[in-house]
Amino acid sequence: MHHLKFITYNTPATKGQSAFTTGNRSSILVFESESLCQYFGGTPVFATGGSEGELVPQNSISLVKGSYDIYSLSLNNSQNPSLVFENGLCWELENGIDYLWAAQKNVMVNTDKVIVFNYKRLACLVTFKVKADTSIKNLVIRDMKLSAPKTDSIFLDLSQGKISSSTTCGSLISLGGSGNERSAIIVPKEGSTYLEVELDATINGLVVTEKKYSTVLDIEFISGNSYEIELEIDSSKIAALTTTVSEWRLKNNLVIYAR
Repeated sequence: MHHLKFITYNTPATKGQSAFTTGNRSSILVFESESLCQYFGGTPVFATGGSEGELVPQNSISLVKGSYDIYSLSLNNSQNPSLVFENGLCWELENGIDYLWAAQKNVMVNTDKVIVFNYKRLACLVTFKVKADTSIKNLVIRDMKLSAPKTDSIFLDLSQGKISSSTTCGSLISLGGSGNERSAIIVPKEGSTYLEVELDATINGLVVTEKKYSTVLDIEFISGNSYEIELEIDSSKIAALTTTVSEWRLKNNLVIYAR
């Protein structure tokens, strides 16, 4: 048996990266290579981010000599990621969760080694920025709501590190933020998404309160991406002007796993 332990790396992290957030929790799952049928080494095991990139498990992990696929998941917070997988798929997902995933595959265990867990994000970050045309003055955004994707038919694929896309919308959720900017974390979504904005403003010289605008967004939200959507409001409507799509990168994403 080869005893596995987690240690702190001794050199600075790769340029542009830093250690996994201290105090955040993750889970570690070990399978034989190319298989997701049986856990090995007493996993899943929860672990806590320590100083300088250390990932401290609650229980030690020991493996016989062999080739393994090693995964780690986190909710990017201090809660245990109690995700249940069946044949490599997890069906219990939620909006508002910053799911993190990392993997090292075909790891040959025959001596002590060091493995780097480089986490990536699986959900989507959607940010709205509102501007008004010249007919609107004193704009104050009271609330912004989005039709949240339904999650009852989507899954997290452990091997691929991807969340499948929802095709239907659920209830409206209020977005966090302040001023003219709001954002939310959602699961991936295909098809149209409804957006509602409630505001106070002076429109063509008339003071209005709690006025609601709505629009339908025909944007595909893909796992791991960040979307910045610029909206413009005039006296009669709200519309999306531009959508900027980028990888939703993780600043604190480097964890070293030693065995």
